[in-house]
Amino acid sequence: MRSRERSTVWFHRYPGSGTPESGLLAELARQGLECHPLPCSSEPSHGPGLLLFDAFTPDLADWIRERSRQGDERLLAIGPREALSRGAGWRLLAAGAADVLPWPDRPGVAETIAARFARWEEVDRLVGSAMVTKNLVGRSLAWRSALRQIVEVARFSASSVLLGGESGTGKELVARLIHSLDAREEKRDLVTLDCTTIVPELSGSEFFGHEKGSYTSAVAAREGAFALADGGTLFLDEVGELPLRLQAELLRVVQEGTYKRLGSNSWQKTRFRLVCATHRELLGELEEGRFRRDFYYRIAPGPAACRRCASAGRTSPAWCATSSASVSARRRRSWIRPSWTSCWSATIRATCATSASSWAASLTATSGPVRSRSATCRRRRGPGTRSGRLLSKRRTASRERSVRPSAVG
Repeated sequence: MRSRERSTVWFHRYPGSGTPESGLLAELARQGLECHPLPCSSEPSHGPGLLLFDAFTPDLADWIRERSRQGDERLLAIGPREALSRGAGWRLLAAGAADVLPWPDRPGVAETIAARFARWEEVDRLVGSAMVTKNLVGRSLAWRSALRQIVEVARFSASSVLLGGESGTGKELVARLIHSLDAREEKRDLVTLDCTTIVPELSGSEFFGHEKGSYTSAVAAREGAFALADGGTLFLDEVGELPLRLQAELLRVVQEGTYKRLGSNSWQKTRFRLVCATHRELLGELEEGRFRRDFYYRIAPGPAACRRCASAGRTSPAWCATSSASVSARRRRSWIRPSWTSCWSATIRATCATSASSWAASLTATSGPVRSRSATCRRRRGPGTRSGRLLSKRRTASRERSVRPSAVG
């Protein structure tokens, strides 16, 4: 754990629980995790917590939902194995529990619990770091939950990630964040491949590379995306646009990490993290037969959704505040008068007061006029400058032409 304050969690023994806690709490203290009981189960709790229970009941799910603030606070639930049967564990996770562990009859459970809280502490530290907050803005519960999932997968695993969401929701920014948080030693570059621009006839060369003379215009050997991404991250943007034939060709390299260049007889090895993004609903594409099911489950062990601002209430004001600061910074770096900056910053702040139902249109209209206004300010410097005098002369000439009587034949 990083600090003494964060190494303290609350614990609660749910009424009727027969799970022994005295030995567990002593072992957790030896692992560096101090547990203090809730003074009253009806008082609000803050910070991560540990819950011991004996049986699943609807009241237990409601209690977890209230204590975890619907998943905003970390809560680890521990109970006997028989209490987690018939989907009870999934219902506890849906109620807001961050994780559910069975009470095992084996040593090492305290070490596992301490490791869980240590990982969650590191994840929350990264979510609040400048690396994340300066690139991905948002404070809503849904957005924080998605960020936690993304950061945990990026930092503590090397698994593939599938990012879903509409265009403009920041999927590429999330892919860059995943690459930045990757903890692999000697990590190499992020390689981006836009699947919408791949010509079917040249798709093999784009992905696998080719040898010299492998086809008519192959005048030199070329490395494909899999070779370039070796040791790094491969980002396939709009992976839902890949044809079925090409999806089948990518199965081996995604699973086994081996491939052949076009025109070559030797197998090449590559190791990379795969991050894919799409605006399509791939589960629906599976049912329609437009996407291979085996390829989907190879690229989507950890799917994450990038939501629109309209579906995350408190994210939108935060986005507007950041947009306002960004606009103000650009104005300070240019010669534009401060009055324009304060005017548009006030406009963005006023936009933040609109209702949640109008966020989609409000945000679309916010960033566009800011840029167009900036271009207008650059052209029109005012009546006291040379460009202002030229503009005034043109307007005068235009008015004279408009009032000049037309010739009568």
